[in-house]
Amino acid sequence: MSNAIILAQKGAIDKSFDLLNQFIETCPDNIWAENNGGWPVWQQVYHALSVVGFFTGFNEGLPALAEPEVASLKKTAPNTVARDQLKTALTAARATVEKYIASISDDDLTKRNEAVFAAVQWDITHAFTLSTLAGHNLYHLGSCDAALRDHGLKGVF
Repeated sequence: MSNAIILAQKGAIDKSFDLLNQFIETCPDNIWAENNGGWPVWQQVYHALSVVGFFTGFNEGLPALAEPEVASLKKTAPNTVARDQLKTALTAARATVEKYIASISDDDLTKRNEAVFAAVQWDITHAFTLSTLAGHNLYHLGSCDAALRDHGLKGVF
């Protein structure tokens, strides 16, 4: 089976990870810990990466760089996380998404994502999950990009 729909969605997910990586590499230090959109910039990046396990059901290999309340944006982190740690988390998140994608086929797209349902009883499909993986990254990247633009800098997209 070609899994053409999954591969099309994977392109958007890959692009969102590429942009997050670019942001991690280029965000100036004075903006890295600054609040934007209600949260420190770095914490929004961490949140985007840390929820990959929730949406895919594959949690192993994803580093816990802060307490769960920080990862889920329920509280502000007392300390910043270094860029190299977030780059490691990004690599792990990409691998997790690859594992998830390998576990489903186009035929599964209309089926319920049992991992999410088991965790929070959300009745969402694998198609929804794939679009959320890209969209969620881009949503938080938008807040991060706004921080750059607020300082007169070019955003990553």
